[in-house]
Amino acid sequence: MKKLNKILVGVDFSPHSDAALIEAVRIGRSIDAEVHVVYADVLHRDTSNEEGNEAAKSGDLRGVLQKRFQSVEGSHADIFSGDRLRFTIVNDLSAAPALLSYAGDEDIDLIVVGTHGRRGFRRVLMGSVAEEVVRRAKRPVLTVREATPGAMASVDRKIVAPIDFSQHSARALRVARELAAGREVPLIVLHVLEEQLHPAFYNTGMFSQYDDQPEVESRVASAMKQFVEKIGGPAVDLRFMIRKGAAAKEIAQVAKDEAPAMIVMGTHGRTGLERWVTGSVSERVIRDAPCSVFVVKSFGKQLGSNIEATDEPSAA
Repeated sequence: MKKLNKILVGVDFSPHSDAALIEAVRIGRSIDAEVHVVYADVLHRDTSNEEGNEAAKSGDLRGVLQKRFQSVEGSHADIFSGDRLRFTIVNDLSAAPALLSYAGDEDIDLIVVGTHGRRGFRRVLMGSVAEEVVRRAKRPVLTVREATPGAMASVDRKIVAPIDFSQHSARALRVARELAAGREVPLIVLHVLEEQLHPAFYNTGMFSQYDDQPEVESRVASAMKQFVEKIGGPAVDLRFMIRKGAAAKEIAQVAKDEAPAMIVMGTHGRTGLERWVTGSVSERVIRDAPCSVFVVKSFGKQLGSNIEATDEPSAA
């Protein structure tokens, strides 16, 4: 996997961005990467965001962030130590374009953003910076959900890698394996069986794979092991899981059941009408999963780009 030299984390002084900042710095320190902490001073700034306004007026993002963290008990006060942190305030019409523009200018390898997990009308009305960044970024994106007290210290948890036997999931699986090996945690390789989906290696000629579920699951289990072996990577505790249903819903449910540190998945980079019609599995998982989601892009700056996989139909 390509080394991550530069990590960008967007902050907006919310609990979600606090969690993103902690995770970005933790990753940066573990691999000796430079971490760019960026606050977007946007045209229609939230007047209730006193700390963001103070940072924009004073130009002292580091100082305002330090003050914020020192005011919260047990809030990782040592996060600002070291000389691999850069603090920047950028101006733009809205937050997502600001972060994406900065990422391009600075040749960032990974973007880290917090996600609010809004749903329903409130999400449609307010939008989501995280979803826009994931949709438009030309590099990997890690979305971080606000953690429960003490959860950020529990980094020795498993990682989930959903696969659909495509090139996109092959790259994501290799990244997941590298991350799991680096953290010394188990890696759960997940495949979701969806109706009317018949990759050649388990196509039985039936209209639904549920018509002969035991045989289908056996074929899929065998294909999953072959897929993982072909991709290779460092030694890690591998576990295989097969679920049936809608991909996004089942991936999010596995995250709730297994409580992983993160989900690592690929995205097909659909745009325009196709994306609006079919939706995006990665975006729905980001919205519903209770953990971080590492999205490996199918275009632009890639990790695991030399990985080969079968060209079977995919679930995402």
